[in-house]
Amino acid sequence: MSLERDEDLSRPLVSAVIPTIGRLELSRAIESVRAQVADFEIEVVVVNDGMDAALPTPHAPDKLVWTGGGRRGGFSRNRGVEASSGSFIAFLDDDDEWMPDKLARQIAAVRSFADPDSVVMGGRHIHVRESSSATSKPGPDVLIAPGQSVSDYLFRRRRPQVGRASMYTSTLLTSKNLAREVPWREDLSRHQDWDWLVRLQRVQGTTFAQVEQVVARIQTGSSRSISASADWRSSKAWADDTLSNDPSYTDFLVAQTLRYALNARSAAGVRAVLSEVASRRVVPGLGPVIVGLAGAIPRRELERLMTGLRGARSGHGAATGADRTPA
Repeated sequence: MSLERDEDLSRPLVSAVIPTIGRLELSRAIESVRAQVADFEIEVVVVNDGMDAALPTPHAPDKLVWTGGGRRGGFSRNRGVEASSGSFIAFLDDDDEWMPDKLARQIAAVRSFADPDSVVMGGRHIHVRESSSATSKPGPDVLIAPGQSVSDYLFRRRRPQVGRASMYTSTLLTSKNLAREVPWREDLSRHQDWDWLVRLQRVQGTTFAQVEQVVARIQTGSSRSISASADWRSSKAWADDTLSNDPSYTDFLVAQTLRYALNARSAAGVRAVLSEVASRRVVPGLGPVIVGLAGAIPRRELERLMTGLRGARSGHGAATGADRTPA
């Protein structure tokens, strides 16, 4: 693949794609894009997936797309990519926000690769509790290694720690060409971001990397937030469809699907996971087992443990980081 214009690397146009369901936090998300310190152009593309065509923000985007409502994140992100004019696409959830140097750092990092058009760039994040100024420590602790598969990075031997491997949607930037070649699945109710990343890794030449700095603040407890359901069936169905032949499959089932089954207090879900693991004759890692068993903890406490939110800090000074489940 190649970039469409010679000047794209020196002064690219970056499109920030923000799907929204009409959260009040959309204003903050747009402001964080407008506040980017960069020597290139940035456009704001908002995709409204709410039932009301009117946006709850005085901050007008450069482009506004309305889906008609209820089409979900995958559909909205694909429409945003289609409407974008930029050579690069950066995704931002409507309740999250970017650090001011997010795009500048990522574009600088992308420029260092021989084929910038094939790079998926992430970065570190911090979790922020919406109802207070509590923040987590920056994560992930360990960034993806050169040549490491994204499924291996995210799912194999997953550690039960706040700094576990992660690539949140609001940290991601890639070329428009790659985003168009591998669109988001529009039929998924969960694991949308992981599904997109796993399918990207199957495109020959795709490179995954993360800048060392914190690039996004991931919000917990946003207004109109839809709590991640304990739907173990959809999680297992996705794993069976997407990871069945991947070495990470067993670790994923234990860490994610078992956790949802325990959270739902579903004996059928627990049996389904354990039966599948036994049939594979692959012993899951200790970390994924601990993460999975954490599903027995009440959800509010589990969220606190998984995000590592701690004592109050003021404003943005703490940042010196689909499926919104703390995963």
